[in-house]
Amino acid sequence: MKIPLLYEFERFLLKYKKSLKIRLRYIYHRKHMKKYSQIIMLGKNCEVAFYFFRQFGFIDSNLFAWAYIREEHMISVLKHPDILLNGELCPLEYGMIKHIPTEFLFHGRSNDYTTASKETIQSDIDELKSRLRYLIKKFTNYLNSNEKKLFIFTLRDNINHEKYISSILEILQSKTKNFNILCIMEEKQHHNSIISMQNDTIYFRFVNHFADPDCVTSLESGDPKGWKKIFNEFGPECLKKSSKHFKFDSRD
Repeated sequence: MKIPLLYEFERFLLKYKKSLKIRLRYIYHRKHMKKYSQIIMLGKNCEVAFYFFRQFGFIDSNLFAWAYIREEHMISVLKHPDILLNGELCPLEYGMIKHIPTEFLFHGRSNDYTTASKETIQSDIDELKSRLRYLIKKFTNYLNSNEKKLFIFTLRDNINHEKYISSILEILQSKTKNFNILCIMEEKQHHNSIISMQNDTIYFRFVNHFADPDCVTSLESGDPKGWKKIFNEFGPECLKKSSKHFKFDSRD
């Protein structure tokens, strides 16, 4: 059995080692990096969030971070974020809470709602409502800001890519300025019709494959090298100290 003080010291050294590794890597790549004051993830982005956190050691809270939403509903929410404040919120068995009208999935505070009490469920729903009000206001402030912004989303096989990108671009152009879009796809989707859409506003980058939806924080399931290459090129204006601890944060 470890002595508590020794255990805490080992945790401190591990955290310091990770922090130093992140900082040195950032300093090395920063000169040639495309840097942004705000990096905002849209759509199905748990995998994006995981690798961004792994690369930079922090992730800003925003309306879409660590969330899951189908592309057709993403368009509606991006146009009118306030729709998330109306409609039923339904807890799911694996610790997620669904906004029924948009099928938007948010992480709740509990890991499993099948065994949670009614009081716990109601408390978590109330917390999510409060969180949504705050994050919608924060997202609106991002849009109104003149700071340089990067919107990131993944593109999967089951949608009309050109139409979806054009819709996202049109909405963002009507709501904000000084921004870029980063679309991340699998190598098998690499074709000329997509690349022809790239311009000074829109970038396309590719990973070998996306992780299984149930294993997005598994390095074996995803493409760590591909994500690392992307985030060596695109990153934040500066590193921030993380105030949150995630379940996967103990991994090297």
